[in-house]
Amino acid sequence: ISAENIHAILENIPNDNTPNDNISRVEALKMYSNLLKIDVWDNYQNNFKDVLPTDWFAKYVSLAFQKNIFQTTDNFYPNKDLTRYELVSLLYNLN
Repeated sequence: ISAENIHAILENIPNDNTPNDNISRVEALKMYSNLLKIDVWDNYQNNFKDVLPTDWFAKYVSLAFQKNIFQTTDNFYPNKDLTRYELVSLLYNLN
């Protein structure tokens, strides 16, 4: 993968200059949508108590909800580190 492709995937992610750090759930969703060039609409339905429609990542959480990528109930925990299970789920739903 080229440096140009990596930059495109990391585009507009907060703290994208720290490639050796852990990744949060919302950062992974943003990279997922960048990688697949998914058009993500600002249509967050306020499905989770800890995600506001005004949060920069709300549309990516909506994408995860629509694709049933992460199993969660009332809270999404957007800044929680991505688990191995969640990574596999994200990769499995690549389409």
